[in-house]
Amino acid sequence: MTDAIRLPTVAGLRADGPTDAELLADHLAGDTDAFARLVARHGPMVRAVCRRILGDTPDADDAFQATFVVLFRRSNQLRHRDRLTGWLYGVAFRTAVYARRVRAKRWQREMPSPSLWKVPDKNPTTDIDLAAVVERELAKLPERFCLPITLCDLAGRSRADAARLLGVPEGTVSSRLHAGRRLLAARLSRYTGAAALFATAVSTATARVPWMLVERTVRSATSDAPAAISSLVSGVLRTMTATSKLLAWVAVVGVALGLLGTFVVLSASELPATAPKAQPVPVPAQPAPAALATEWPLFRGTPQMLGIGTAKLPDQLDELWTFKTGNAIEGAPAVVGDVVYVASADGHLYALELKTGKQIWKTKLATMKASPAVKGGKVFVGDSDGTVHCVDAATGKPLWKFATEGEITSGCNFHGDNVLVGSHDSKLYCLTTDGKKLWDFAIDGPVNGSPAVLGDTAFVAGCDSTFHAVDCKTGKSPWNLALPGQAAATAAVAGDFAYFGTMTNDVVAVNLKAKKLGWQFTPERRAQPFYSSAAVTDSLILAGSRDKKVYALDRKTGKEVWSFGTEGMVDASPVVIGDRVYVGCQSNTGEFYVLDLKTGKKLQEVTLDSAISGSVAVAGDRILVGTEKGSVYCLGKK
Repeated sequence: MTDAIRLPTVAGLRADGPTDAELLADHLAGDTDAFARLVARHGPMVRAVCRRILGDTPDADDAFQATFVVLFRRSNQLRHRDRLTGWLYGVAFRTAVYARRVRAKRWQREMPSPSLWKVPDKNPTTDIDLAAVVERELAKLPERFCLPITLCDLAGRSRADAARLLGVPEGTVSSRLHAGRRLLAARLSRYTGAAALFATAVSTATARVPWMLVERTVRSATSDAPAAISSLVSGVLRTMTATSKLLAWVAVVGVALGLLGTFVVLSASELPATAPKAQPVPVPAQPAPAALATEWPLFRGTPQMLGIGTAKLPDQLDELWTFKTGNAIEGAPAVVGDVVYVASADGHLYALELKTGKQIWKTKLATMKASPAVKGGKVFVGDSDGTVHCVDAATGKPLWKFATEGEITSGCNFHGDNVLVGSHDSKLYCLTTDGKKLWDFAIDGPVNGSPAVLGDTAFVAGCDSTFHAVDCKTGKSPWNLALPGQAAATAAVAGDFAYFGTMTNDVVAVNLKAKKLGWQFTPERRAQPFYSSAAVTDSLILAGSRDKKVYALDRKTGKEVWSFGTEGMVDASPVVIGDRVYVGCQSNTGEFYVLDLKTGKKLQEVTLDSAISGSVAVAGDRILVGTEKGSVYCLGKK
């Protein structure tokens, strides 16, 4: 693999010139030359990506121009302007793949004989498909390795430039680059030709972009673009709009390489089969501890985040009552006693009567996506501004707040009387009941999921592609384990194992005693990320995927027992009560499903008012769930 090559000077661009953020600011102020400089600076990397997917063809140049037209139209929405390289990388890959689909359809229309235009089966030995392999395997590397490779080998930045962008010493960049290349080489060795293709990508990533192409691109962005390019831009913007929440999340967590966004939104039909998985490690079948039948005090019901309960729900669910908030409900409600606590994106925390749905109180806080947690007469919840709030459970009176430096989507958990919560500022915090920080534990990426607690240890699967065990008393980590990819889901801990999904389309089991990966499951077809948190029974692992399916996996081996297809992506986390599974999906028509635990057969389908992305809460003989239109539904028997 070649050493990084310094980005060539184009039209007076200096390595020590304005930063991407400065050029974007000038562009937004109306400076056309600033936009041209951005095209020249990032053009080699973008063109290399397009050519790897489309070959050295006019289609590749169209995709190149379309990528920068998308930048021109969306630059005012970029929250992290210093991370433009990765954002462009992801958009270029997405645009090139979309262009490939358009080209295939065009060939089908134009060729005279079906035998001539039949699209061949996916074969990971072709250059186009090997490119997808390279992208996927690179995205699976921990961010500390992936970013230097992306910046130096694929974007053509020098190690000094990469060090400045990443905020680390140049020596650190060099060591991470060396280690990352070794890890990537090992991954690519499983696919014939993939390593050679990556080496070619490195050698072409810094090839000079003709200045005429830069000028055409600027004209396409600032005036009417040719029809072919306009069509590409429209198609790509539609896919970006359809995944706007995901793209916003990618920007928030700062995955600078942009690859993750690419894989999350691509259909798995664009990707070759995955490499062989690790051998299963036997797991003793152990009944998982159940939540209280009458309460659901925190996300997933128990401190171990198991997603199971012992309530007695009716065979058929009826709508008992609904309550309308002003915006989406993305977390799970909490239920303690006869009170339901709901956090809404409308900025209010609500307390409702479990029996009637009547509002007891509401308190204005800030936009919230996290699930509230209740302990000791207090409600704890984080908001999108990075603040942890503590509110009196009886009155709604704010008691204290604690500021982190990043958005909070993690629900709170508890160790004794102390509060544990993760933040997108890449830290897990431990707070006292009066809001004082006892310690924080830093990882190399945002903490999206809630911490699971077993005894004196908290477990977090992070966006740094690492599973962390953290001593709740000291805030120190006795051990951690590298993962196949980044994780946004909450880990469920049962017995000697933790179970959770990843953004790289896997569900994994981690052996806590052996401190190693147990089994790893990837769907055979159309694999997509698992944002849904798993539910754990004595024999099964239940998790939803963005491929619109709910999977039941054998807890010992990770093999698929059954799967159930829904009408939308399943980011919602399934809950198991008795012999039934309860889960919603993100379809606009609001399907909420009741499935047979053993077979996956649909027993009931309830239509709510909109998509469901959060988990449910179960209390007594009732189940509660929120929707993206801000409605809280209470289901049970009339």
